[in-house]
Amino acid sequence: MTVDISMYEVTGIAVLLLLLGSFIKDKSPLLRKYAIPSPVIGGLLFSCLVLIFRSTGTIYFHLDDTLQELFMLLFFTSIGFNVNLRMLQKGGKSVLVFLGLATVLCLLQNVVAVALAKPVNVHPQLALMTGSIALTGGLGTSAAIAPMVEANGVMGAKAIAIASATFGMVIGSLMGAPHWK
Repeated sequence: MTVDISMYEVTGIAVLLLLLGSFIKDKSPLLRKYAIPSPVIGGLLFSCLVLIFRSTGTIYFHLDDTLQELFMLLFFTSIGFNVNLRMLQKGGKSVLVFLGLATVLCLLQNVVAVALAKPVNVHPQLALMTGSIALTGGLGTSAAIAPMVEANGVMGAKAIAIASATFGMVIGSLMGAPHWK
């Protein structure tokens, strides 16, 4: 059986999952300690539920993603709202050093990705999906840019970009996560 979920219902479900994730996070010291975001908790529960239904062949969900780009744009635009000039001045020289290092590493991610494209017989634009787009930009940037690359005839860009961003987040979390004492 296939269940079609409209864009309005998807939005409602997303809000409910956010509230559920927030409730679960409030009850779990471990989730609070490691700062797991409430939307991730709710989204993971929904993903597991969909996986169970799909794996058993019980229910297939078709979600209308019409509002996805709008909500991603709103979310990523709003991230910078908390930054102000006073905060940047407080960081002083450290902020400038961090900006310089981040810029250099971002460029190196792209140079290495494109340089390795030819030896591994991959289109350079597809290789770029494993560079700073995924590793610095993350899932949102990957999901936003990959369709443009696919429109150029490079198939599989979105899957590669999303996989690379996920890999980057997992490895980054393992390397930089708080450690038990």
